Amino acid sequence: MGLRWILILFLLNIGCQSQQEKARQQSWHGSMQGLAESLNAVMPELIANPIEASQRKKQNLEKAIADLKKYSENLASVEMGVPSQDPSLFYVTKDFQSAIQTLSKKVDQQSLEKSSADLRNLSRYCVACHTRTESGSSFYSGQFGDQMSTLIHYDQAIFNAAVRQFERALVNFEKAIADENWRQRHPEKWQSSVMNLLAITIRVKNNANLALEMLSQMKDRRSYPESMQKVAEKWRQDAKSWGNEPKADMSLSKVVKLLEKAGEQDRQLAHSGLLNNLRASRMLNEFLQGGTKDKKQKQAVLFYSGVISERLKNLNFADFPKSYFRACMDLGADTAIGRKCQKKAS
Repeated sequence: MGLRWILILFLLNIGCQSQQEKARQQSWHGSMQGLAESLNAVMPELIANPIEASQRKKQNLEKAIADLKKYSENLASVEMGVPSQDPSLFYVTKDFQSAIQTLSKKVDQQSLEKSSADLRNLSRYCVACHTRTESGSSFYSGQFGDQMSTLIHYDQAIFNAAVRQFERALVNFEKAIADENWRQRHPEKWQSSVMNLLAITIRVKNNANLALEMLSQMKDRRSYPESMQKVAEKWRQDAKSWGNEPKADMSLSKVVKLLEKAGEQDRQLAHSGLLNNLRASRMLNEFLQGGTKDKKQKQAVLFYSGVISERLKNLNFADFPKSYFRACMDLGADTAIGRKCQKKAS
């Protein structure tokens, strides 16, 4: 076979692979869009309190679960794959699929209220993934929002963040946090609002001034309970220092410095290193999103991603730390960083 034909076949192969990748990405986005539209259609009814145990509402719930099950199976399929080098996304997607399958089996065996609450809680998977970086498609379309306006601010914010409507999410999280009566009735959801607000301002917006403004407003309104005032002031000071940094440094050495500082802060006062942990997390997520061909750097990124995942796991961020350590080991357990990963994964 001549060189000319070899070149033609090579270009055709590249073209086919490109089309397959494009189709895969479109299918992923289409499934995500379907999930968003299914949640948008059913969420207002599910959050109405008290929930009327009518046959119509039960049918709507069953339809929503069936739709979500279909889309989650598409996302979790091997053929689809995850459009990122972040190994934890595969496990988050599988966990999401499993949760929907479990709910599908239980829907006829438990109350409408319980099934509705379980379905609402599924949105935390979407929020955990979609607030990692600014990268990614929006799942906004014109019909979103009108039906959601009947919900309380927290529930609107969770839906907004789940479908990457971040401007709306920020507004609604702020309103939820400012509601003193709601905070006293729902302290866990209030804390979740604070964590998600910081995740959006830091990991999505990457905006030191916005983070400082939000934290200062909460301080001025005395939104924090007494138990959080010291740690919140640490976050505010870190946001101020971040804003005064001379230039954006996206190097891996900067990630290590942030992790070391956050670790020391957390040892002195629990969770006081959150802002620096979130900054490091965003940078590592960007490394994983963009990919790297340098094996040594990729191992380091995976190791530090596992470390930060451990720190954030119990702060309303659904994550799978060991997935990073195992992916790191797959690149070679005989290196210095590979041995660290092996120890963490065991």
